[in-house]
Amino acid sequence: MLGAEPLDLPSPLDDLVHQLADNRRGHAVAGHTDNHPWLFPGGAPGRPITAAHLMTRLHPLGIQARVARRTVLMDLAAQLPPFVLSKLLGIHIGTATNWAH
Repeated sequence: MLGAEPLDLPSPLDDLVHQLADNRRGHAVAGHTDNHPWLFPGGAPGRPITAAHLMTRLHPLGIQARVARRTVLMDLAAQLPPFVLSKLLGIHIGTATNWAH
């Protein structure tokens, strides 16, 4: 599930995500960290990992999250009408239009 929507992942990614979900743990020093909906739990109980912390964890693995994010956003902009993209991502219609060109 991604929010309330089912998400169909291709193999072998689906197995990896299931393993991650089965073994996820929060990193909070205090508070209950086991009962949460987050695939990547953060340091505060009941909160997801921050984007900055996730980027810090991915960098030593050779994954440049900013580059990947930008690539995905531009790919979406090429496939979706600007209005749909602006609503989907919560960005200004002008920004979505600029990305589409």
